[in-house]
Amino acid sequence: MQTSLQSTFQRLFCVWTSSSLRCQDNKMRTTLIILLAFCLAAITSANCPKSYLITKKDVKDSLFVALVEVQSREETQDSYVFKLKYDKLFQWWHYWVAESYIIYDAPKTLKIQRRCHMRLVPGRKYVLGRSGCKWRHQPKSCTGFSQCHFVKDYNSLTRAEKELVEKAQ
Repeated sequence: MQTSLQSTFQRLFCVWTSSSLRCQDNKMRTTLIILLAFCLAAITSANCPKSYLITKKDVKDSLFVALVEVQSREETQDSYVFKLKYDKLFQWWHYWVAESYIIYDAPKTLKIQRRCHMRLVPGRKYVLGRSGCKWRHQPKSCTGFSQCHFVKDYNSLTRAEKELVEKAQ
C-alpha cells in the first residue's frame, strides 16, 4: 500500500511515457529534495531584517534611512510588533518630497518574526532603512515593509556606519 508521501513523490519525480510510468532514479530524487530544502531555507530566512554591518549598498537601496525610537513592543504567537517614533530622516530617495511628509507617511509599526531572534528594546534608538521593493529593483519576494529593511541599534553603529548613514544630511 502506498502512503500519501510516496504518491506525492511519484507525482513529482515520475513521468508518463507512451504506455508506462517511468520514474527517476533515487540519486536524482535525493538531489532534488536537497535542492528544494535549500530553496525553502533561503526563502524563510529572507524575511528577517539585516541587523549587522550596514553597507553603502544598503543605504543606496533604501527609500529612506531614519533614526527611530521604539515606543512599545507587543508579542504575538509568531512575531514581535514594535511601535515606532521617527526622530529624524538621514536621507530619503525623493528629496523633492518634504521630510515631514515622509515621516507622516512612513509605517509606524515594525513587525519582526520571532524566528529572526531579534527583539528591539523600547526606549532605544535604531537606524532603520526602508528598502524600496519595486522602485529600487529589489527581489520580487520583497513586498511588504516587514520584509524590506535593515535595523540596527544606533549606539552600536561603527564610526564608518555612522558616517555612511549621516552623510546625506
